[in-house]
Amino acid sequence: MLNISRTTVSNVLSGRADLPYSEETRQRVLAAAGEVGYQPHRASVALRKGKSNLIGVIYFGGRSGRLSTSLLLPQAINRYGYDYLVIDFHCLAHEGVKRMVSEMIQSRVEGVIISHMQGAFRKEHLDMLRQTRIPILTIYGSDRLRLPLFCDNPADVFEALTRHLLSVGHRDLLLVVVDNGSRTPRERIEGFSRALEGVGTVEITDAETYLGRQRQSRPRGSGEPRGTVVCLENSPSTLEPSFQFGLKLFAQENLPHALLASNDLAAHGYFHAAAAKGVRIPEDIAVTGFDNITQSAYPLFNLTTAQTDVEYACDRAVQAMVRYLKGEAPDIQGERFASQLILRGSCGRTVSGEEPVIVDVPLRQ
Repeated sequence: MLNISRTTVSNVLSGRADLPYSEETRQRVLAAAGEVGYQPHRASVALRKGKSNLIGVIYFGGRSGRLSTSLLLPQAINRYGYDYLVIDFHCLAHEGVKRMVSEMIQSRVEGVIISHMQGAFRKEHLDMLRQTRIPILTIYGSDRLRLPLFCDNPADVFEALTRHLLSVGHRDLLLVVVDNGSRTPRERIEGFSRALEGVGTVEITDAETYLGRQRQSRPRGSGEPRGTVVCLENSPSTLEPSFQFGLKLFAQENLPHALLASNDLAAHGYFHAAAAKGVRIPEDIAVTGFDNITQSAYPLFNLTTAQTDVEYACDRAVQAMVRYLKGEAPDIQGERFASQLILRGSCGRTVSGEEPVIVDVPLRQ
């Protein structure tokens, strides 16, 4: 069709600017390639050039919409001049995760960023990547594999949330977490306990024990603060366990003054359970969350919560990966990011007005 040798076509499509082909020949080859929808084979290009300019993103869930790391990480990767390969591992079983990791390796990704790492990603998957010398970091999620971690500061946030609840008169506080063995419940408990240290007591128990007790009514604003941590059994869902626990809790006569949910979705579950049982928030019990997802600002919830600048966190994680890939840094160091409290009506706050009050939560040194 072109009356041009196969070698010439291959060299032009490979971008060999060092060979003396005329501009006319190059344009004819590129135009014909465009007509037939030619796409270069990424693995072959990577093999020839020694790099793929490709960063893999392993996504295990997290926020949805405009604050999703599945959206913000690729945008940041593009800003730094790299392409990306995103694989959603959220619903994959063990063999599926293993297969997807193999595909990333075959695609010759130069680095991997894991978003909201969960239990489905195991040490053997990590070893597969390490054997090929692919650098790895994580953003949010678990820290159990000791990878460089870029994340928020839940311990500081839950300390600040607890102190705020105490400041508006709540004395009987309940923190509910899911016992999945990761850093996220551990750090929430740490912050909750720090706020009560020296001023009250903290007890950690399970749902059955907590619900089986006879509770005494306590007036708000007086008496020694009492904190209780209830650990729910691990579950792939966030909304359903909180809803079911809430139904049992709100059926009781005497309620705690405030309930700190582990995240906004869990808090939404408590709102639905409260509605089913005729419990008023915040008049009968205050509720707080963590994440500041879009729905939490709706009048139905008006949820007091906390937020981190997810876009900034994604940019810092990608920047660290790119600096390492370019040889500008000897290794990848994880980073923690400050958060903000978003005080709304669900906590019974004393600040008037419909707009939320935003309070910076600095990183604890």
